[in-house]
Amino acid sequence: EPLPFFIHDRAINLFDDDETVQRVIDTIRVTERSEGPVHLLVLDTLSRVMAGGDENTVKDMQKVVDACDQIRNETGAHVCLVHHSGKDSSKGARGSSSLRSSTDTEIEIDQDDSGLITAKVTKQRDLELSKEMASALRVVELGRNPRGKMVTSCVVDPQQPGKRRKRQKVPRTANAKICWEALTNAMPDLGIRRKVHDETVQSCLIEEW
Repeated sequence: EPLPFFIHDRAINLFDDDETVQRVIDTIRVTERSEGPVHLLVLDTLSRVMAGGDENTVKDMQKVVDACDQIRNETGAHVCLVHHSGKDSSKGARGSSSLRSSTDTEIEIDQDDSGLITAKVTKQRDLELSKEMASALRVVELGRNPRGKMVTSCVVDPQQPGKRRKRQKVPRTANAKICWEALTNAMPDLGIRRKVHDETVQSCLIEEW
């Protein structure tokens, strides 16, 4: 089913800018008049919404936390901040620890060498910690562009936590890249879907390649 998903494609600054905070609140209220309740606001990333601030200082971090609290309190929407770990991921999110102390739920997302993506709840203020979730990105075909080339995107495939996936092979040598490009160019005009090893894939004959 279509999801009511909206993107604001310009950076906003929640650091020391009360006017911007109020505009975010007003935007949510206007959206709700035509689309229904807004349940989730994702801010991607924390460093982009605190332009001019220092994420390593408690004072600056607290200004952004206060802005998120104001948005949540006035709209009822959950505010989700996307943030990054430092060079040592075992130490958690980078910057001031005041962010974590103010957070209700912290979910750590990681990807191993096989492409398996895991999401683990590392803090939960009021509920029990949920089990680790795992997923992978699966390429899907959306159709062809005006030049006849296949347009693809990704969907999330649930996986079993701890189960390593085979990493998709990509060409590395010069000759392999030439072969790969030739195959990519042959597919729009010559490729058809065939069953290969119990899997239906887009393919062309080696002579056509």
